[in-house]
Amino acid sequence: MLILKSIKTKKTKIVKLPRLYHSNFEVADRFYNEFIPELKELIAEGRKHGKSAAANEVETEMYIVLNSEMHRWYLGKMDPAEAAKRKEAYEKFRNRYTNTDSE
Repeated sequence: MLILKSIKTKKTKIVKLPRLYHSNFEVADRFYNEFIPELKELIAEGRKHGKSAAANEVETEMYIVLNSEMHRWYLGKMDPAEAAKRKEAYEKFRNRYTNTDSE
């Protein structure tokens, strides 16, 4: 929820914002944990039933997407500099919210 106050009219308006983080999480979760595994199963089924050419075409397209910059991490192909940067950010976040005092 976001509360907005107009400078001109001095009126307050409450705006309900969509839960973007939650929605994006669900999209990614379904893509990597449901869609891609299901696609791999369909590729295997296609090959099993003599549709190797179609299965190869689908597999090629899937790997074109997964090898793109936004998805390389899924295949373990993240740029080492980017991986180090993310690890450092993770450590900073973790240290900020972990109580190390033994009081």
